Amino acid sequence: MFAQFWRSGPGGVAILIVIEFAVFSIWTFAMSPRGEIAFLQPRSITSLLEATTVYAFLALAQTPVMIAGGIDLSVGSTLALGQCVCAALITLDPAWRERGFGGMPGWAGAMAGVSAGAAFGLFNGVLISAIKLPPFLLTLGTLSIGRGIAILISRSSAIGRLPGHAIAGDVYEAPPGAGIFERFGKPNASATRLGPIDIYLPTLLLLALAIIVWFFLTKTRAGRNAYAIGGNEEAARLAGVPVRATKLLLYTLCGAIAGTAGVMSAYQYGTFDPQAGSGYELGAVAACVLGGVSLSGGTGGAAGPLLGALLFAALRKGLNQTGVGGEWNELAAGAVIVVAVTIDRLRRIRP
Repeated sequence: MFAQFWRSGPGGVAILIVIEFAVFSIWTFAMSPRGEIAFLQPRSITSLLEATTVYAFLALAQTPVMIAGGIDLSVGSTLALGQCVCAALITLDPAWRERGFGGMPGWAGAMAGVSAGAAFGLFNGVLISAIKLPPFLLTLGTLSIGRGIAILISRSSAIGRLPGHAIAGDVYEAPPGAGIFERFGKPNASATRLGPIDIYLPTLLLLALAIIVWFFLTKTRAGRNAYAIGGNEEAARLAGVPVRATKLLLYTLCGAIAGTAGVMSAYQYGTFDPQAGSGYELGAVAACVLGGVSLSGGTGGAAGPLLGALLFAALRKGLNQTGVGGEWNELAAGAVIVVAVTIDRLRRIRP
């Protein structure tokens, strides 16, 4: 029974999270001169949830695609593209205003960023479903294309002075009457308190997205088609499943969600960074696999990738809090990816 729970995906990653939290709690307690468990302090938990948000958005974007037997390695670049488009349209920087950008309302920038992500996902979907290019190799190429477009738009420079963030990185408190898109910054006004812990608006949006993805996968025909395609694409085609249309939809949705993550992070941090989302695609894939989404398709759900993203973010957060160097942080992140692939292999060969 325990082995079945471990191999279930969400169950296995939940066990790993408990172990991880225990290790970092003991570690930070041993390092604290005041006997505090720094890893479990309310501010630390709030910061962890904030760090989890982007990884989890990209993991949930990736989930339906991977269930259908595909993969999208360009989600990090799609995030950067959505962030760049949104920031360029809403910035208050006079230099950008002179170039014909900036000054647009928040909702317009948000819609443009999401649309840019959806269009890029559609581009991937057309090449994969119509021309039947291998998803891994194609999205490895479009990973560079997406980031290249963002760098061309921004001219390799950051875009700051977004609404509510006159200086990039400022902690911003939303003024009375501020719109929803100006309330992402980290203001007290946008937080819901859960006991001593602040839950910021991006975290609430993440939970809403997880429910939407769960509903899509379990209650819609397109979601059920994704499982059928991932299980056996040829059998699904013979059974009348619209394989090409379903793949096109899944990759477009993946791009739209990644673009949404870019819009959210633009407002959250008040700037566009040309390197935004770099390397996040690997964390997203690892979160999905740890959460029970098979690399070969056909299995998985929304809960597992959400927990997998929390595990990945907590690892980085815990290592930073314990003062471990950046090289060990990257080594540990790579080890998580190797472990994720190994677990996926073991799930497939064991009954």
